[in-house]
Amino acid sequence: MFDRLIHADWSVDARKRWQASAERSRGAWYVFAPRTVGSVSDFLDEVFAHSARDRVLMGFDFPIGVPNAYGVKTGLACFRDALFEFGRGDRAGVFDIADRPEEISVSRPFYPRGCRKGVSRNSLISGLGVNSFADLLRICERRMAHGPEGCSLFWTLGGNQVGRAAITGLNCLAWA
Repeated sequence: MFDRLIHADWSVDARKRWQASAERSRGAWYVFAPRTVGSVSDFLDEVFAHSARDRVLMGFDFPIGVPNAYGVKTGLACFRDALFEFGRGDRAGVFDIADRPEEISVSRPFYPRGCRKGVSRNSLISGLGVNSFADLLRICERRMAHGPEGCSLFWTLGGNQVGRAAITGLNCLAWA
């Protein structure tokens, strides 16, 4: 069991990043008022300071991890390795959203930048060299008998996109 629970509601807009937390003490949970995340570096320092004394469960509302097919293609099978490489060196442009299908690649996997005629998931499938959109899902996003299929972290369009939140969150964590 954990002693502290922290959840960060992550937004592209830093002013809309909020955290909620609770602490267990003497057999009861004490819930603190929500507050803004503020500086990502300070926020993470605070979380790590708590984890030095307590067992902490941390949650974000952006995807953590990469699809297996992407990990195989990039050699980044471990998310921690991906996090430290994204945005640096050969992977400097990984967070740059592709405008056109021909710009999609394993070093630039997020698509599309905007909403326009002709944008489709098939372009993402083709550009990343996978067989289906399911190949771009993490195991936890795959369709289960009791629920809908999730959306790939690389898709950045519409109400069922998670890409922009992933870019913002992963970029913040990678550079914090």
